[in-house]
Amino acid sequence: MKKAILSLAAAFALALSMPLIAAANCGDTFTVYNEGSHTIYSIYVEPHDYAYWGPDLLGNYVLYPGYHVEPLSLYWGANPNIPDIYQDIKVVYQDGHVITDYDVNICAYNVTFYY
Repeated sequence: MKKAILSLAAAFALALSMPLIAAANCGDTFTVYNEGSHTIYSIYVEPHDYAYWGPDLLGNYVLYPGYHVEPLSLYWGANPNIPDIYQDIKVVYQDGHVITDYDVNICAYNVTFYY
């Protein structure tokens, strides 16, 4: 009987953790739209309040006006592990212009840039 109760408790704990696992992986469908007239050369996405920016998620690619990209799917690959759903997004354009959007809930919102 004691083992059955422990198994039931373990199954219950696992079931409770499932929504958290799903939430941690929501960023792989987060989309950045370029609705402006300038080409985006770099996209950086880091957890809110990180002290530095990580790698350019576009790598050798650019984001032309009228196009969109799911930058975290490029970075995290097939098994994304987003440490925080609140991210800061920075884009750098061909002419060096920078726009930063802070504290974005990437599980609920996409971002559109209009420069």
